[in-house]
Amino acid sequence: LRLTIRWTPGHSDVEGNEYADRQAKDAATGNSSPTNRLPQVLRRKPLPFSKSALKQEHQAKLKSLWEAEWSKSPRYAKFASLDKKLLSGSFRKLAKTLTR
Repeated sequence: LRLTIRWTPGHSDVEGNEYADRQAKDAATGNSSPTNRLPQVLRRKPLPFSKSALKQEHQAKLKSLWEAEWSKSPRYAKFASLDKKLLSGSFRKLAKTLTR
């Protein structure tokens, strides 16, 4: 497999650029090439996940588990009535700058 990658400025009339843009949009929306037209290395099922996607999925699972456990806590009822924005990262960052 030989692959050549070239940077092409966006929105320019470079031959093939519009075609590549359409192909990229199709791939991003789930429309992919038939398996028999893919390079052999990409024909495996399932395809490997990216490190970023695995980390994002892991974080989502941890958050879901934490929320399930937190909702069982006796303190949950007291905190559930609070405005959720008070617990956000931006609020904590702002509150940290306040003097005592």
